[in-house]
Amino acid sequence: MIDSEGNPLVGVTVQIEGTSYGVITDADGNYILEFPSMAHPKIVFSSIGYKSKSIEFRGVKEQNMMLELDHVALDDLVVIGYGSKSRRNVTTAISTVSQEQISKLAATTPTLDGLLQGTVKGVLATTANGEPGSSLKLNIRGITSPYPKSGKGNNNQPLYVIDGVPTFMEDTGINPLINISPNDIESIDVLKDAAATAIYGSRGANGVVIVKTKNGKRNEKTKVDFGYTFSFSNPIKNYVPLNISEYKNVQDEILRNTVNSMNDGSSMGFDYILNQYGNVSLNEETGLYTYNGLNESLYGKDNVNWADEVINKNAPTHQYNVAVRGGSNKTNYSFSFNGMNQEGLLLNDRMERYGARLSIDSEINKYITVGGVLDYTYSSRKSGSNDPALGYDNDGWMTRPDLAVRDADGNFQRVDKFGLYADTYNDANAVAKLQRKTKYENDQFSGNAYIDIKPVKGLTLHADANISRFIFSNSYFSPKITLPEQFGMEPTSTLAESNYRNTNTSINFRADYKFTLTEAHRFDVMAGYSADRYWSKEHDQAYSGFPNDDVLNNASSATTVNKPTETYSKSGLNSIYGRLSYDFLSRYLLDFSLRSDESSKFGPGNKRGTFPAVSLAWRINQEPFLESVRDIDDLKFRLSWGKTGSTNVSDFSYIQYFNGNQYGGQSGLTLASTYPNKNIKWEMTTEYNAGVDFTLFNGRLNGSFDIYHRKTDGALAPAPIALEFGIGTFYSNILDLTNNGFEFIDTKKENNLPIHITKKLPEHLDVPMMACVDTEKRAACAANHSCTHLLDEALRQVLGTHVEQKGSLVTPESLRFDFSHFQKVTDEQLREVEHLVNAKIRENIPLTEYRNLPIEKAKELGAIALFGEKYGDEVRVVQFGNSIEFCGGTHVPATGKIGMVRIISESSVAAGVRRIEAITGAKVEELMDTVQDTLNDLKALFNNAPDLKVAIRKYIDENAGLKKQVEEFMKEKGAALKARLVENAKEINGVKVVKAIIPMSADVVKDIAFQLKGEIPANLFVVIGSVDNNKPMLTVMISEDLVKAGQNAGKLVREAAKLIQGGGGGQPHFATAGGKNPDGLNAAVDKVIELAAL
Repeated sequence: MIDSEGNPLVGVTVQIEGTSYGVITDADGNYILEFPSMAHPKIVFSSIGYKSKSIEFRGVKEQNMMLELDHVALDDLVVIGYGSKSRRNVTTAISTVSQEQISKLAATTPTLDGLLQGTVKGVLATTANGEPGSSLKLNIRGITSPYPKSGKGNNNQPLYVIDGVPTFMEDTGINPLINISPNDIESIDVLKDAAATAIYGSRGANGVVIVKTKNGKRNEKTKVDFGYTFSFSNPIKNYVPLNISEYKNVQDEILRNTVNSMNDGSSMGFDYILNQYGNVSLNEETGLYTYNGLNESLYGKDNVNWADEVINKNAPTHQYNVAVRGGSNKTNYSFSFNGMNQEGLLLNDRMERYGARLSIDSEINKYITVGGVLDYTYSSRKSGSNDPALGYDNDGWMTRPDLAVRDADGNFQRVDKFGLYADTYNDANAVAKLQRKTKYENDQFSGNAYIDIKPVKGLTLHADANISRFIFSNSYFSPKITLPEQFGMEPTSTLAESNYRNTNTSINFRADYKFTLTEAHRFDVMAGYSADRYWSKEHDQAYSGFPNDDVLNNASSATTVNKPTETYSKSGLNSIYGRLSYDFLSRYLLDFSLRSDESSKFGPGNKRGTFPAVSLAWRINQEPFLESVRDIDDLKFRLSWGKTGSTNVSDFSYIQYFNGNQYGGQSGLTLASTYPNKNIKWEMTTEYNAGVDFTLFNGRLNGSFDIYHRKTDGALAPAPIALEFGIGTFYSNILDLTNNGFEFIDTKKENNLPIHITKKLPEHLDVPMMACVDTEKRAACAANHSCTHLLDEALRQVLGTHVEQKGSLVTPESLRFDFSHFQKVTDEQLREVEHLVNAKIRENIPLTEYRNLPIEKAKELGAIALFGEKYGDEVRVVQFGNSIEFCGGTHVPATGKIGMVRIISESSVAAGVRRIEAITGAKVEELMDTVQDTLNDLKALFNNAPDLKVAIRKYIDENAGLKKQVEEFMKEKGAALKARLVENAKEINGVKVVKAIIPMSADVVKDIAFQLKGEIPANLFVVIGSVDNNKPMLTVMISEDLVKAGQNAGKLVREAAKLIQGGGGGQPHFATAGGKNPDGLNAAVDKVIELAAL
């Protein structure tokens, strides 16, 4: 068997038509077909991607055949949920990234998710930045869950199924595609409509991305592939900072305008600040300031382009891969290794990634096939980037150009930001900030194993087990040279470490039965069960104060260790599912699927969600009236309907959670911030889809068009809750959401206008449409938005003119205002800001509005342009008294309509950015009522004391005194107990053995143990069992001489802790263990003595 170019064809099926006699061609294209004598049998030659051919056997024993490519059949097999199907018979909306596209993009795309960017219609790929290792987020056909759940916040992400291993990014915050080399990919199929994804139930609500990696082929000779790609990167657009001349001109203009505004009373200023940049003097008689030009001695002679200084020019990327693939007539195998070394676009940024993948399939006999895939990837990135929680802060484009990167001694120069932030605030320069030592490490392992059993014709029994494990270890070390000096004080180096582990497991049992009633009626029935489990654990720890930033910068060298935080979660999903497919004459196609998921995230009565789907297709080209049309290879119309669901809520939100806290040095419990909702249930999404698939002109033109309507009922979101609960969050199914869409065939740009090419336009484009406004909510928004103008002006007056708006959010309930400032705003400053704004509200200043004003005229008015170059030639200006800003929002006609403002919080959101949250009008009244009610309740608790503050202080002092008395009592009790323990100690083989069970806390027991060691420094063995709050504790202390002789407290305690249903450990001389079973404490103490063999 050969192809049209004379190459041998492997794996061609050679079969006697209508019988079970058949073989497959070997690696050289040869075959031997044996069959009994029969009259003129017909031999059929077939292979995927080639046109089938048949001949009538007339005794010629050697048959050489050539098969031609079938362009229509290429890429004809599509992977669907729990199976595969011929593309011609697909009834749902599925898109495929072709082998040709994968091959072209693999050379320049270092990650698999990059292959999906712009290659699949209906799929939006976005990325937050261009850092090495940054991954895309995929969105398929819009959003179904408008509010992210607490935690990773990755809702509306698709389900990824890689070689049968499902990974749900929404639960983990992990994108599994980032660690797969594009060179290992055989096919990518994207399931988009609900009829296609409903078989995956709750995890398929936002689409499914199915990835199949390359494997060897049966009877294929071992083949070794090697590839290497080198590329380099440069930013295509960058900020152009001011040079020294431009910088001085700007400073001169700022100083001149500032002095003029100080003289006319329109702004406040201080000459001692201005004299840090220019020459400003005050005439004591007239009270006027005079500006005498820049103070040249205050400016350096350098002309540094800081944007260029931080860039790593021609950042290289090396990609290499090697693969060994092949197969015998029973087994096929594949092993691949890939690596990538990539430098970032900023200095000191480098990422390495290495991965290996092994897959094997083997036919044990004609009934049983087994196989599996193992995959491991390690990646490491070292950079000077900041902790993401603190935000991006490399401000090279706004650093003054007259300072050199380093001083004469080679040390990094600091940037004096006096006047911008505070007195003597010397920030690290942009290059110095990139000397941070940030490290990200990622270990990813996944694997699956399967078995297929075919007991009778048409029936396949399938079982598989899958596991994926992700381990992230991140550390952020900030040396002193990267941190600002404030008020002349040297900064303190800091280290933050975090570790995150996630494990997913799933098992599937499935039966698939294919049968035909007649040649015209074909059926495929599938039913299955799956169980998925998810575990995650996260630990965060911060340190500060290091003796040396270059070497002694690890955690054990820190002088200050902050309180760690640790979270652990576990959830699961049990599912049953099935599908029925019907094919009549390969012309009329029907699919019906049903899945039922049971999730641990919901309470009794709401755990189970059921997701049906049905889809129809009509292959019109198979109709007799189109048989004569040669240019239509395939033409299919599709209709589908389906339901999917989502569990977009934190685990176990239906039950009360508690947080562990410390108060007065003691551990305690408080209610979690989320109020439980026992009625919380699934988000349900219903989708309708209509589509057309076509292949024309012998495969030269193909494509598809889809129109869909998707509605989510009961989307999970934060719901209103009474403030009296003392809890701020309550999740409920309160939202409905609709997505309508067209998936276009193509988009072109003509005459600088985007043109969308589609098969069908929305109906009734010319009919009148009405927009309705909720007047109450709009009035509340107008009041809150207008208040942000007044807040901006007041903040500048109180904090300084360096304040700039960095963002805002306005709702009918509240407002949020972000602004640049170097430190926390004090309570006194907040009160002053609040008083200034309320004074402006009481003045009832009318709104002055300028529409379609030339931008230069607007600037002459003194209007503040908050967003730089984002404005057109004509703008809208809004003025309330001295507050003049460019703005397109909705406003009150006069400030009196705001009513009153109350600032309710002030916080940090990023480096150098603060946030104020406030309420206005009726919301202030509600808050004041709540405060007054609370005060009344407090007074009642303290017998209506005339001076509540004095009464509360008295009770606090009394409580502190009582606590001190208790501590003294416990010390005396501990000393007496220690004396009794020494008195009752037994000597065994020369060793003083102290053995006891006492009702004491762990701290007291530890103190006693160390006191005993101090009194008896040699030949001491202490084992104490204690119970505190019904929790057993085991404590072992051993003198140093016994440790040297081979005793180990940690090993003893670990083994004995099993008797109290617990665990523990420690050092060889001292160890502890906790447990759950106090009844086993006596046995555990005896077990320690037994194991020590004293």
